[in-house]
Amino acid sequence: MDKRALARKRKEYPLFKKLGVLSEPSVDLLLREFATTESSFDSAVELRNRNKHTWGDLLHDNKLANYDQYDIQYCGEITRYDDPDYDLTESDYQYYDSAFEPVVKELITTLGSDIRRLRYATLEPGCVLDWHMDQPNYDRFVCVLSGTQRYEVMRRKEPHGYVQSKAEIWYINSNWEHRVLNMQNEIRVALLGCFVYNND
Repeated sequence: MDKRALARKRKEYPLFKKLGVLSEPSVDLLLREFATTESSFDSAVELRNRNKHTWGDLLHDNKLANYDQYDIQYCGEITRYDDPDYDLTESDYQYYDSAFEPVVKELITTLGSDIRRLRYATLEPGCVLDWHMDQPNYDRFVCVLSGTQRYEVMRRKEPHGYVQSKAEIWYINSNWEHRVLNMQNEIRVALLGCFVYNND
């Protein structure tokens, strides 16, 4: 972990910031494709543990029984010519099915950055994805596709939160501990991804 970058982003970056709204055609496309996208939760756990992220071992805890992830972007196939000691990172998750091209283009335009490790995340009704920190290599965004969520950041022992609604694209400062609450009576489906946040 780059502790200097972590400290700088905690000091200089906002806790969260709304960056735009995803178009209705993109939301509809994502929800259609979600129906046939397979769970990639185990590979998310493996990625965290491979990068020696301390929270990774907790991903099999019962606290996450009501949460799942589904990759949209994936890494290239590893061949016998590749370095066997190379550890995949989120930056390697850059390939995607052509069906997602309109969404990826729209996100790149809105965020002003390439995106990596685009994926769906679900949270069951009335459930909480408890306090955690994400891998610090990239900045992160979230866009709720169905339902709403309350996103909270713990800063200096005080929670700061905001309700994020459907189609809103938010930068989230995951360099702080944070949690997500789905207090609705429907499953929350969200789009998650990594990018480079422009703090100018």
